[in-house]
Amino acid sequence: MVFIHGGSFTLGSGSDFPYNPLPLVFLGDVILVTINYRLNIFGFFSTGDDAIPANLGLTDQRFALKWVNENIEAFGGDPQKVTVFGESAGSACISWHLLSEESRQYFQRVILQSGPPYANWANVLTPEQSRDIAFLAADIGGCTPSVPGDTSGLADCFRTKLTVEELLEIHSKVDELFPLGPTVWIATNDGEFFTDDVNTLIEEGAYSNIDILLGTNKDEGTFCTYFVTGLPEERPFVSKDFFTFITTGFNDPLVSDLLEAVYASGIDQEDNYVGALEDALSDTSFKCGTSLLARNAATAGSTVYMYHMTHEPIRSLWNVTWLRASHFEELQFVFGLPFFDDPFYVPVYDEVKIAFYVIRMWTNFAKSGDPNGPIRLPGSIPEWPRFVPVSEEYKELDIRFNNKRKLRQQHCQFWLKTLPEIVYLQALCDSSTRTDA
Repeated sequence: MVFIHGGSFTLGSGSDFPYNPLPLVFLGDVILVTINYRLNIFGFFSTGDDAIPANLGLTDQRFALKWVNENIEAFGGDPQKVTVFGESAGSACISWHLLSEESRQYFQRVILQSGPPYANWANVLTPEQSRDIAFLAADIGGCTPSVPGDTSGLADCFRTKLTVEELLEIHSKVDELFPLGPTVWIATNDGEFFTDDVNTLIEEGAYSNIDILLGTNKDEGTFCTYFVTGLPEERPFVSKDFFTFITTGFNDPLVSDLLEAVYASGIDQEDNYVGALEDALSDTSFKCGTSLLARNAATAGSTVYMYHMTHEPIRSLWNVTWLRASHFEELQFVFGLPFFDDPFYVPVYDEVKIAFYVIRMWTNFAKSGDPNGPIRLPGSIPEWPRFVPVSEEYKELDIRFNNKRKLRQQHCQFWLKTLPEIVYLQALCDSSTRTDA
């Protein structure tokens, strides 16, 4: 099992807390490989051409997967039973490797935790967008080329005249220009790593020989809300205007009204919109994209299993009490944190049990492509059904491990079908009005 860490494509390490390998290795009887890769400006900065090639961070990951393929047998592993798993940005990276023919040869299964390629924070850049960001960074760093558009001159300046500290300062200053997105340090559709548009590659399903386990957590949006409201210790008050600003940017009154009808029905204008904001950000940033990928992958022929973690951990990895089953929190069960009695964690039976069976399911899937075996789960836990587009069944990760169907179906239909159709019709009407005028 090869783990790719998250961290918004800008920070993190394969040896960070809580990535303790012992429970997964000991209880699951697997070989665990964790990797590092170039991040932020060093891994996801490009001029949109060969001067500074795109996707260096992804290239690092691919080299690591190639190394595992060529060497894991010496550690007692099987190069034909490699599962790549990761969370958040790490999961998004894995989903891109899933779409890359050159990468797919190095693994047979993937586990995608809270990081689908459809996420609004994981939109792959075009070469033109990467180029624009590169020249913006060059202006900030004093590397504006004397010849306009000279990417070679820009690249030479970045490589020879700027220190690591100066490059990191440029990274921070560029980030400050996009406080609410889009994600700047991210993959680019360069025509090499990606041979086509990401959506097209997903729908074509050339990855159908790869088994997929994927899912999200119940309160993903509390993580987003925590950051956009300034890292409050207590659950914040969110006004109607702030809800509208974060979800639509005040750009479209019709869309704002629709979002309020879907997420804030029954809330008075003076009341707290924080729950509505958390739900909206959960759906658009994580859950709906995950369900869409599950449907498309299952339709393409992949074996797919989906989960949804509803258990609210006793102790948050963020050390913030109001986040509940938030982004990142499933990792404490995947990596068996409840087994340890340390300053962070006091073992609780229910959470030890959840961690034990999550590890069993993850490692079963890594061995066979089926989380139900080869080591069978107890009869008290319902068998985890395959995700198929007709029923859309998924496993709920809590103390009961029940199966559910059609996660957030109506809300996701709003984001994926209703809203795009309304925006399209609105644009068509505006165009017709201008033409008539």
